[in-house]
Amino acid sequence: MKNNSLKKVTIFLLILLISMISFVGIYTQKLNRMANIMPEYKIGMDFGEIHEIRLDIDKTSTIKYYDSEGKETEAPTEENAEGITSKEVATNPEEVLTEENFAKVKEIMTKRLDAVGADEYYFRQDENGYIVIDFPEKTEVQDYVQAIYQSGKFEIKDNETDEVLIDNSMIKQSFATTNQDSTGAITVYLIINFNDEGKVKLEEVSKTYVSTTDEEGNTTTKNIKIDLNGETIRTTYFGQTIETGQLQLSVGNASTDKETLSSYIKEASTIATILKYGNLPITYVVGNESVMSSILRQEVVQILAISVAILLIIAVAFMIVKYDKGLFMGISWLGFISTFLLLLRFTNSMITMNSVISIIIVCIFDYIFLCDLLNKKNTNTFNEKLKKYCIIGIPMYLIAIIFSFASTVTVSSFGIALFWGLVLMIAYNFVITKNLRDED
Repeated sequence: MKNNSLKKVTIFLLILLISMISFVGIYTQKLNRMANIMPEYKIGMDFGEIHEIRLDIDKTSTIKYYDSEGKETEAPTEENAEGITSKEVATNPEEVLTEENFAKVKEIMTKRLDAVGADEYYFRQDENGYIVIDFPEKTEVQDYVQAIYQSGKFEIKDNETDEVLIDNSMIKQSFATTNQDSTGAITVYLIINFNDEGKVKLEEVSKTYVSTTDEEGNTTTKNIKIDLNGETIRTTYFGQTIETGQLQLSVGNASTDKETLSSYIKEASTIATILKYGNLPITYVVGNESVMSSILRQEVVQILAISVAILLIIAVAFMIVKYDKGLFMGISWLGFISTFLLLLRFTNSMITMNSVISIIIVCIFDYIFLCDLLNKKNTNTFNEKLKKYCIIGIPMYLIAIIFSFASTVTVSSFGIALFWGLVLMIAYNFVITKNLRDED
């Protein structure tokens, strides 16, 4: 009897400690102030500020000039205007503004967003192709914007004739990497691997576009230019034949400064992501940007939190009044909720309205289980009752697993919270609740 009482007191103290850590935190001295060292909740857009980005279809046009043979040329001057014609060319001709291209734009942009780590966003595209994307307000938003709206059109051209030698269709893979020299300076590189067609073409181009010197010492250089997003990012020639099908481009200069290197790596990674998923068939420009409060403002969240706390107290009070040893189960239930919230912190689970619904479902399910344990009419042992609720919960387990792999955070957050809650419910009740009550 004495050992049983000591065990229960120990469990009570453990639950109290867990509850204090979960609801209050652990504070330590940091930079002349007390800071909570517990991981922050990963808050979704439902509870924070929303950064809204509008992407508009580029409606601009440019004047292009053609010589008597129909080849594109420079703007004419008074001396060479003869035979030169001009034509206004839209950035996005009407023939590219199709439903098929709108769908392709959405596919490419969402793949880019996922690749750069945008774990929560709402993507909306109307029937005319205009796009609005909502992000949680944070510093990475501008990085996301840079990755999605750029066309991603990649071309290696003859520097004199503008003949396209290599384009996006020949790219197999792209990624960023670094290399450190003997002095400790680090260079960031963009690596582009080409498919079989591109490999053959790159080898051919690297043999042709070189610098040569004749017997008289005259140097002739045949240059290529590399265009990205319609702009020339480099004009160069090849120093050797490339047979590997891999093109290596340095980004920025060699450096030892961490901040500078970080910006180079970010730039190279963004370009790699853009190239990986192909070029957009439609050119977009960034339109309006705005930051707005979520539907659930801070005041509303506080009111909801207070309401939930009151309901918890009422639920525990009901358990204490209705059942013998209801106090033990009430304490166990509060300990379960505290542990559940801690688990969500440490698993970095996204807290959205849907995940809150999952949390409520799991807590109610656990409450029903505890009340069933206290019901004297039910003569099953603890293990039998726990097994019974595991079987009852099978449909929820399946839903949790399926939803966890959903592509949208609003759906996956529901499944992830439900999954962790159900797993914890079994483990917690078997370890804690079982030892808080007398063995059957």
